[in-house]
Amino acid sequence: MDKKDKAFLRWAKTRQKGAFRYIAVNALMITLGVALGRAVGFYYIKDNPWPTDLGWQLIVPSAVVVACISLIYLVVWHLRESSFEKEIYDRERQ
Repeated sequence: MDKKDKAFLRWAKTRQKGAFRYIAVNALMITLGVALGRAVGFYYIKDNPWPTDLGWQLIVPSAVVVACISLIYLVVWHLRESSFEKEIYDRERQ
């Protein structure tokens, strides 16, 4: 099995789970990474490791990241889906 077949089968498996799950899982991973990075940054870089507005300083950027990354992954989903459908069409022609 070559690389193209592995990618095809992997996307077929991801596709069965649905677009919402794909977008939500990937956006959540990135958002948690950003929030954790900001929390660690506040703790080690600032003089006052836990400012009173820490919640807002974590929530607002996280919400922006979720919104932006969700849109990006929606586009990625459609691009990969069109590539997958093209591959199905090419396999049926052969």
